[in-house]
Parts: sequence; structure tokens; C-alpha cells
Amino acid sequence: MSVSLYGESLETLAIVGNHLPRKCGIAAFTTDLLNSLRAEAPGINCWAIAMNDVPEGYPYPDQVRFEVNQQRLPYYRLHCFGRHPSPRQTRTKLDK
Repeated sequence: MSVSLYGESLETLAIVGNHLPRKCGIAAFTTDLLNSLRAEAPGINCWAIAMNDVPEGYPYPDQVRFEVNQQRLPYYRLHCFGRHPSPRQTRTKLDK
């Protein structure tokens, strides 16, 4: 399945936010949203970029492709948007 957006097919969708197991309401919302999108549109490559509030991060599931230290403002630019990770790519931490 693909979704047409402005005449182009949407193949990949990344959600930026917190993600479980981080304990906060935004993490629960983002996780539920991502799981719902993946269930409703299995043909779209949906994944998350998680914001970390601790340097060591969390044991995220595979649907989290990148982690960003929320205390490091330069990483909000997310160099990862220029990349197109494959479903098997190891998660990348942007925290150094």
C-alpha cells in the first residue's frame, strides 16, 4: 500500500518523539501512533526517532531507528534525514 501525498507516493514515514520504554505520556502516544500506522499501512516503512533524556538511552524496539540526546541542541538538525536506513540497519545514537 502507498499513500499519495501531493501527487507523490509516500513510502517511508518517520515519527520524531519519545518512545516506550521511556516513561512519559508523549512516549506512550508516539508508540501507539507508530504501531497503529504500521498496522493500517503495512506497505509503508514506518519508524521512529527517539529523543533521549538520559545519555545511555533506553532498550528501544527495532522500530526506533535513531536516538537523539535531547540535551544536545545541534542534534535536533538530525543528520539522519539525508539517509535512508534499511529495515535491518542498526540503530544510530546521535549523542556525541
